[in-house]
Amino acid sequence: MLAGIRTFSKSIFAKIIFGVIALSFVIWGLNASMLNLGTSREVAEIGSQKVTPVELDRAFQRSVQNMRNVFGPNFNQQQAVQMGLLNNTVQSIVSQKVLREDAKNIGIGISDDKVRDTIFASDNFKDPTTGQFSRDRFLQSLYQAGYTEQEFIEGVRGDLMSQQVVGSLTGTASVPDIMAKQIVAYRNEQRAGSYFALNASEFADIATADDATLRAYHEENAPQFTAPESRDVTLATLSAADLMATVTVSEEEIAEVLQTARSRISGSGKAYGRADPVCAE
Repeated sequence: MLAGIRTFSKSIFAKIIFGVIALSFVIWGLNASMLNLGTSREVAEIGSQKVTPVELDRAFQRSVQNMRNVFGPNFNQQQAVQMGLLNNTVQSIVSQKVLREDAKNIGIGISDDKVRDTIFASDNFKDPTTGQFSRDRFLQSLYQAGYTEQEFIEGVRGDLMSQQVVGSLTGTASVPDIMAKQIVAYRNEQRAGSYFALNASEFADIATADDATLRAYHEENAPQFTAPESRDVTLATLSAADLMATVTVSEEEIAEVLQTARSRISGSGKAYGRADPVCAE
């Protein structure tokens, strides 16, 4: 059962993540005495989750039963411990707890409807004749595997949460086109350059120039050491068009100017008539 986590725990990726965790339990030297922890309340603590002796014992017994199906009914717990089955059981439980704790920390939650739909969709619990979910077949499978109904339901919920975490680690992420183009341009950027080598021995006999020599060279090549002259100019322009928007003229002012202009024209005509004798004739 809980195939998702078990499959993941066998991968190279899982071994890298949980290697340190597994090593710590191996160093403890786990043996059969762990199944008799007396009044101990927990075997391990991972964040807010705990591995209790009862949980470890039930998981170990399920593992032993699976091995008996392979090696026969005489396979016992001591043989299982010697084969490292107890260490593997602890590692598997801790791996599950780590993934579920991480899922809780990042806010992943699985609804009851999702858990129910997942269980109902499993072919292991369907009636071969009807193809529908069979509760009797479901309970029989749990009994044979050594699970209670609540244990299995919570296990499925944990599986789904763990798959969300693993999927976020192994899935591909898409980036905006503009970002992808910038990355491609950066990675494919190429630059060309040229260089030449100087032989130090060719310059070994050059004497150090004194101040007079440097001054004479500067005066002879003054343009190379002189910045071109420049002037700062501020230009301000003003036109009638710039002022038109700020000028307002009333109708009375227009009428007054027009009347003045007419008076001037009329007076000028009379003056010209008296002064010109030809016109007078």
